[in-house]
Amino acid sequence: MEAFSIKERFNVDVSFSEQRIAELKEARGHLEDIINNALEKGLNLKVESFIRITFIEVN
Repeated sequence: MEAFSIKERFNVDVSFSEQRIAELKEARGHLEDIINNALEKGLNLKVESFIRITFIEVN
């Protein structure tokens, strides 16, 4: 609904945002499955991550 509102007010393409929202909802579902699986087995989860930040030139 919000995407429709943005499209109507600003006349911009929101297809990328809509696609990204769908991807994030799918990822959320996978995470929920992992969490539920751990809960059923009485396990805790450990999350490890590496973040790299780099500069890029803007055209």
